[in-house]
Amino acid sequence: MADVRPPLVGINAHPQAALSVRRWKSWAALAGFLLAAYESYGQSLPFADIALRAVAGGVVGYLIGYAAAVTVWRHLLQAQARLAVDRARELRERELARQQQPPRGE
Repeated sequence: MADVRPPLVGINAHPQAALSVRRWKSWAALAGFLLAAYESYGQSLPFADIALRAVAGGVVGYLIGYAAAVTVWRHLLQAQARLAVDRARELRERELARQQQPPRGE
């Protein structure tokens, strides 16, 4: 039997995945911003430098959060697709086995 590869739903088309990716990006950006601001403040830098480093940290956090979320959801959606194919194959095999059985009572 040929290996069936159905078209996968994109991360942006999956409502749960899209929402989760947006959340991960925002939390990671906030964490990067706050971490960079805290570390810069601890070095007694001027406010302009603290703000610049905090914004840069937020951008880096955003990109890291996006990459992590997309990687996780890509694997989850592939696993869901494999599970759906396996279930469909199992149902088809059961139906074929049921059709090949002789009728009861004869």
